[in-house]
Amino acid sequence: PKESWDRQIANPISACTPSNEKNRLIVFVHGVLGDATSTWRPSDQETDWPSMLLSDSELNSINKKSPYEALVFSYKTTLVSYSSNITEVAVQLRAELEKRKAFEGCEQIYFVAHSMGGLVTKRMILSLANEGESDRLARIRALFLIGTPTYGSKLGSLAKMVSLNPQFQNMDPMDVNTYLQTLDHDWQTFLRNRNTEGRKFPLSFCAYEASATFFAWVVNRVSAAPNCDATPLSVDKDHMGIVKPESRNTEPYPMVKRHIL
Repeated sequence: PKESWDRQIANPISACTPSNEKNRLIVFVHGVLGDATSTWRPSDQETDWPSMLLSDSELNSINKKSPYEALVFSYKTTLVSYSSNITEVAVQLRAELEKRKAFEGCEQIYFVAHSMGGLVTKRMILSLANEGESDRLARIRALFLIGTPTYGSKLGSLAKMVSLNPQFQNMDPMDVNTYLQTLDHDWQTFLRNRNTEGRKFPLSFCAYEASATFFAWVVNRVSAAPNCDATPLSVDKDHMGIVKPESRNTEPYPMVKRHIL
């Protein structure tokens, strides 16, 4: 799927160029049952969110000497069969960034994460913090959590009844989910340390769906909006549609762009 996405954009980008450390990288991380293409693209359009950002003249005119590049990270996620759990996918994400030398070649890194992708990205960032990678953490400026089930999802409990995929088990509601309890505890500790140590970054911003998916909320506001550095944004889309902006004026595209700028 990643190679397919690269072929479909006018100027395929893999990661920042180490020779120019002023480059800025925007990493897109899809959620459970998502992929590198359909997650970010409305079904009736040929363009997608990563492509719109890369071709945004306002974004690029402000930073002509520091261009934005994009990386659409993809991983195996299935409805029934076994797939890597959230922590294992986080290791894959970090390995992908390291393989592409993103931490050496990018002055600023931003993550746009949908649903479970936000949990994956949090775990990856925490691995850097646990290993004292302060220089790498300083390059990560912001994490955009779009419909991320911080406190879990009831639909995850239903899915795990018919699936061997541990990703669904990792997203059980928090009151019966020690994995999410530990992740949230570690993340809150990370944020407190960020504030007490005088570090500004990374910041986190949240958006949540205001419409049901098939008569049910996949991720409700309570689960999607804790521990954010700004007022969470309500988007009048369902869980799948929230990351498929039809234009640059459709939220959450303007929110992400505004905070990046």
